Amino acid sequence: MIMRTVQGGIYAALRDDILRGVHPPGAAINEAQLSRQYGVSRSPLREALSRLVGEGLLVCEPNRGIFVRRFTEKYINDVLNMRDILERRGIRSYLGTEAQRKQLAAMRAEAEDILSQEPFDLERHNEFDERMHYMVMGFNDNEYIDQLARQIYTLSTLFSIQLKTLEGGIESEMQHIELIDVLLSGELTKAEKLLQRHIRRTKLLVRAAMAEGREEKP
Repeated sequence: MIMRTVQGGIYAALRDDILRGVHPPGAAINEAQLSRQYGVSRSPLREALSRLVGEGLLVCEPNRGIFVRRFTEKYINDVLNMRDILERRGIRSYLGTEAQRKQLAAMRAEAEDILSQEPFDLERHNEFDERMHYMVMGFNDNEYIDQLARQIYTLSTLFSIQLKTLEGGIESEMQHIELIDVLLSGELTKAEKLLQRHIRRTKLLVRAAMAEGREEKP
């Protein structure tokens, strides 16, 4: 039980640090250094690294080691395309039950609170963004999709943090509110179109960020 607690603790801490950019994309994972940094032995650390490789946050390269995933434009688009498919399916499965409407209303109030905060808290927005889209996918009420969604949103959170600017975060939050309002009104076809617009915008941000990165290289 103690070992499981240690494994869970190092996994959560390391995952959170990767998502916050403490360990940036492409960074090599040094087991000895991480063991000292997090105050754990190699055994639970290796279990945590194995889980993170399975989730896609880390990649294991034969004869080279383990690295924080570095995203390509195609890989990000593949993730976003899968989100588009599963989230639109979630919208079509939305029943408008009292519990769902209460959940949406609570999320809307939180989004309004994020927008009213000065200065705008981009980190809080990114955390909300993951929960918002995970909620939409949850309308599928499908256990297998739920398992898949956890991996998809872990990856989405990582590259979203790398791409979003302050202005982009504010615009994204406003789109969340618009989507919630349309869902609450029961206009599911319109909600699907809004979702597709939201994801297309993210793809454009990806393309622009990738282009800028190529230009900056000597």
